[in-house]
Amino acid sequence: MHLEQDFRSPVRLQELARGANVHPAHLSKAFLRAFGCTVGEFIREQRVEYARRQLETTALTLSEIAVAAGFADQSHFAKTFKRLIGLSPSDYRTATGERYGP
Repeated sequence: MHLEQDFRSPVRLQELARGANVHPAHLSKAFLRAFGCTVGEFIREQRVEYARRQLETTALTLSEIAVAAGFADQSHFAKTFKRLIGLSPSDYRTATGERYGP
């Protein structure tokens, strides 16, 4: 599994470790050293970046974007997006001047 391509799928540390033939604790520590964040943080950042691009370039609803990005629901998506970007998804869409807003 390549996290940069498969970030929208459910990811389990144990499955990643098994695929790399290492212990999950070893993978966690090595990933943190290499990327400066946990596997979970990396995946959330990838999902938010994907969603940001969708907000800028599509007419998809926030709910559709949340599901397409791999979030469990729109609420989780909105909270995570705001925490990482500083704006809610709808405010971001408005601030970027996107004409695809609802």
